[in-house]
Amino acid sequence: MCSSDLNSGTITGDGAGLVFGNVSAFGGGITNSGKITSTRPDGFGILVYSVSSFTGNVSNSGTISAHGTGLGVFNVTAFGGGITNTGTISAGTGILVSSSGAVSVFDSGTIIGSGGTAVDLSGNAPGSTFTLGAGYNITGLVLGQNGDSFQLGGTGAGTFNLSLISDVIASGCSSHCVQYEGFNFFNVVSGVWTTTGTFSGTETWNVNGGTLAGTGTFDGIQVNSGGKLEPGTPGVAGTFMTLNGNLAFQSGAIYLVNLGAATASRANVAGVASLGGSVNAAIAGGVSNRTYDILHEIGRAHV
Repeated sequence: MCSSDLNSGTITGDGAGLVFGNVSAFGGGITNSGKITSTRPDGFGILVYSVSSFTGNVSNSGTISAHGTGLGVFNVTAFGGGITNTGTISAGTGILVSSSGAVSVFDSGTIIGSGGTAVDLSGNAPGSTFTLGAGYNITGLVLGQNGDSFQLGGTGAGTFNLSLISDVIASGCSSHCVQYEGFNFFNVVSGVWTTTGTFSGTETWNVNGGTLAGTGTFDGIQVNSGGKLEPGTPGVAGTFMTLNGNLAFQSGAIYLVNLGAATASRANVAGVASLGGSVNAAIAGGVSNRTYDILHEIGRAHV
């Protein structure tokens, strides 16, 4: 069994800056707060391969750069701990995980895929999770597959354009049609996320924690206990979120609306709305004693 590796300096390699492979178990993880570089045209910044059991996070808060792949994981049977990037990964392909157990990837840093792909999980076992945190900066495609989850999380406040994500990997395009492709489970798990644009899929987004806000258009949303929905631009009355399908609140969920002098923020729901949680109101100056429309149902609604 191999133990953890910690780098806070500078490592420059030919085929790879760091290599871990052909061991039954690797424990403790890999942490880089320095600089790791590969100079070969097809080289890896960090390469992990042929490991039966990998435990501990692969964490980068520094810089990883390579002409080939920044972080490559191949043939790792059980991948525990996940991959976390809060620094910078710049390579032909930023992160590539293939023929391995399901893995969680979190990014609130910078990933640059100069060859066109920033993160590729499409050749891996299904069940992987890709999570964006506030402050993320991604250049290139992020590819999942059927059974993988896309999440908005981390701490602080972030924004996401729903038009950039699809539940299928595009075909028939001269290039990929959107940036984030192939995922078919969608969650908000923490942070405050303001959405814009239109989600093209038919899947329901689950708010398991944190706050989902914004003027985006969804098919359906379910807000679970501990989650919060704030339709419209945060703090702005008179703005709205659109749902082409259903809206459901579970016990312990919060529906937050902003009230102004004459208008309120609201969700426009074309399907059925079921409110099982509680309603909170953020009240601006000049609010009058009047009735506000805080949930506009186009179809039948239970409020």
